[in-house]
Amino acid sequence: MTVDFIPIFPELIFMCPVKPATGILEYVDKLRSNSPKEQRSVHGGWETPSDLHLKEDFYGRFIKDYFLPEWKKELHPISFPEFDIANLWISEVYKGGYHQSHCHPRADMAFIWYLKTSERNEDREGDLSIENPKSYESWSVMQNLRNTCHPDSGTPLASMYNIAPNFNIRPEAGLVFMFPAYLYHQVMQSEVDSRIAMTGNLVFKKDQPQKVQEPYLNREIVEQQQTNGGIIQQQPKPFFQSDPSKPPRKSPWF
Repeated sequence: MTVDFIPIFPELIFMCPVKPATGILEYVDKLRSNSPKEQRSVHGGWETPSDLHLKEDFYGRFIKDYFLPEWKKELHPISFPEFDIANLWISEVYKGGYHQSHCHPRADMAFIWYLKTSERNEDREGDLSIENPKSYESWSVMQNLRNTCHPDSGTPLASMYNIAPNFNIRPEAGLVFMFPAYLYHQVMQSEVDSRIAMTGNLVFKKDQPQKVQEPYLNREIVEQQQTNGGIIQQQPKPFFQSDPSKPPRKSPWF
């Protein structure tokens, strides 16, 4: 093969599992009945004001004492920057509902924690669809490579390198999904009665502590590092793995 492909400057998204906190859906029931409601981007549903991180009864019980420790435990080995939560809210999408395309200004990262989704894989419950910020410049290339396979492996280039106008993720209860806040995204129309999620904005702290990863390395890797002059060769592990007995829940790119 004379042509090679090198993906440069990728946008990183982060996925990991954090089980929904005990009692949080009951709390959402109270919000549904008693909380002020807004419709910033949702149609066919509701969302709370974006200040749940300032509500001590919610933040202390579900975020400070549970979600943040569990989430940071997942992020810690990759030296993810320290952050503050700038905004936090709950949203629910009903059957036929969706979120229009939007981004999250004045934030570094946005995240979504799915709290309630359908247990049936065949249901469409509002995929999160992130738009490719370079679709305009890359449109001709994307269209021509859409049905092209790698000449050596035969794997479609679109799936190998995420060459597409958008990237879709199906909701799954307990999945935390984080991405750069400037990326435009939308929630596709849902076909289930209720899909509940917590969404937030993160701002990186200005003073970042120096990270030390050695405690997370096992003896085999330390010996490899010493042998290779400080270079660590370790196979990456997926951040999130669904139940292997179930079909994949990731949506197709096209």
